[in-house]
Amino acid sequence: MWDFREDGPQAISIGKNCDKFGNCRPRTRSCDRILARAPRPDRDDYVDIFYKKHPGWTTISRNPSRKRSIPLVNRTISIPSCTTLVTHSRVAPSMTQSYQNQAQGFDLKLVQRVHLSEGDIRQAKKLYKCSECGSTLLFDTAELTTSRSRRCVWRIVAPEGQTVFLNITGTFLILPSNGCVEEKSDTIVVRDGYSAKAPLLDKICGDEVGYRTIASSGSRLYVELHSSLPPPPSIGKYFSVCGGPIFADHGVIQSPRYPDAYPSNSDCLWTVHVSEGYQVAIEVVYFHLEQHKECIYDRVVFWETSEGESPLITLCGVVTNRQIVTRKSNQMVIRFFSDNSVQKSGFELQFVRELDECATGIQVCEHRCVNTVGSFRCDCYVGYSLRPDGRTCESTCGGFLRASAGSFSSPNHPQLYPSSKECVWEIEAEDGYQIFLNFTTFNIEGMKTECAYDYVRIDESERMCGEYAEPLLFTSASNRVRVEFVSDSSVERTGFLANFITDLDECQTDNAGCEHVCQNRLGSYVCLCHIGYVLADDGHNCKEGGCFFELNSPSGKVSTPNYPNGYPTNQNCTWHFITTTGHRTDACAWLFSRSSNVEFICISLWEGFRIDGDPVHYDPGV
Repeated sequence: MWDFREDGPQAISIGKNCDKFGNCRPRTRSCDRILARAPRPDRDDYVDIFYKKHPGWTTISRNPSRKRSIPLVNRTISIPSCTTLVTHSRVAPSMTQSYQNQAQGFDLKLVQRVHLSEGDIRQAKKLYKCSECGSTLLFDTAELTTSRSRRCVWRIVAPEGQTVFLNITGTFLILPSNGCVEEKSDTIVVRDGYSAKAPLLDKICGDEVGYRTIASSGSRLYVELHSSLPPPPSIGKYFSVCGGPIFADHGVIQSPRYPDAYPSNSDCLWTVHVSEGYQVAIEVVYFHLEQHKECIYDRVVFWETSEGESPLITLCGVVTNRQIVTRKSNQMVIRFFSDNSVQKSGFELQFVRELDECATGIQVCEHRCVNTVGSFRCDCYVGYSLRPDGRTCESTCGGFLRASAGSFSSPNHPQLYPSSKECVWEIEAEDGYQIFLNFTTFNIEGMKTECAYDYVRIDESERMCGEYAEPLLFTSASNRVRVEFVSDSSVERTGFLANFITDLDECQTDNAGCEHVCQNRLGSYVCLCHIGYVLADDGHNCKEGGCFFELNSPSGKVSTPNYPNGYPTNQNCTWHFITTTGHRTDACAWLFSRSSNVEFICISLWEGFRIDGDPVHYDPGV
């Protein structure tokens, strides 16, 4: 090509700003090879450069006094891409005008390149020995056009997870002389993949009548035509379907048009089948659908075996780091729905066959086997830790206790417990039973009111620490209780010893007949009444009267009956304050309003539950 700016052969630029000032940029490098005169058999046989005047020359020039000519007679060259120019502010408008050879009807426009020219395509096919007829088809549906060529190759590519259905005919082919299996010159071969080495799906010969339908197992088909006679303009038509059966041990499923936005009102159904004896495992590679907390708009639903069952899971919105595995079956049903409003970029799922090593018995875990996709891992019971071999377990502290009675203690008890230790005991009784805990000895580092270092915690209650001379009693709220012991890295104590026993909770059955409150006791139960009521003689019902109050709140107020109005006569009231073990009750302020007709009022505070000892505080009302 001639450079009109420099008045000489045009240089080929592939560096910075290579798309400016009219550089030649062919995709198949035909200009590069021509100007450099590099030896290339597939090019040098077809393109010549002439330097002398010839009557068949067509001149391409902005200035008639500066001409560079290319012959157009009996030659096929790549004019459009070789003469591609980028529109630039310093280029005269005439550079984009059309130059035409009226005698041969040739029309050339110097414009921005947008695709390969037909000449480039022909040269590339010749270079890579491609068939002159056929193409790679990426559309949802298209015809298999032949251009009347006798050998054509089509590669049909649909999005991953879609199925290609091909309606094709071979009625125009010559009848085979030795049967269709041996026939090579007049056949249509359909393969389940993208190349000539893909598995054979079907072979069509001239003895066929009408059309036949062929379905791919994946998302691609390879179709090759050989014909002794010119074929019709079209030999068939294909269309891709969202969903379909998939028989493979691994693969990819994508939403329609992925990674572009999926279409509205989509309804795609995939049924994934892997080898017998395996499970189906799905890994979410990318997932972005319309968001809704109940997934009522766009969604992907996963079932095991069939849609009639309860779904394994339903996904919508943005999902990351998610795996879905069938429980037992080698089949999974996946269905994608989209409504007619918002569309997102869709999803990509990878599926593999998964072997549950824990179910086969080939694993060697000492305690528990936990299945993972592609592998498994071993786990230990409570009170044990996994050894470095990843298979066996060693005893630490804590454990799972399921018995009607038993005991447990801190490590090394009654010696000093070790530092930096964490132990968990889980005690379980039969359904309908409660667990009674009795800490017979208790000596843990820390103050009773602040357990910032070592501590014992029962379920979700407050931490306990310090030293107690009296036993500590606890009753579980259900048939399970969790006891946690933690020590820091400094001071050690002798720890604790605890006994436990299970007991039938009669209160769980019709409240044991109690009208108000039923409280389970070891071997029995008691009925209690709400404030302002007293227990009747039958021990189950409650009646108005009495002035006994039991308070469990950490703080609050107490008052005389009928406060702020006058209290009734002949009252003997008792308030029982119950606080968390290790805490004390503090009465901070008392407000007395004495009536003039009362000789005196006495308020006494006792420590503990019994009121037959000496009071902690005595306040006479005068």
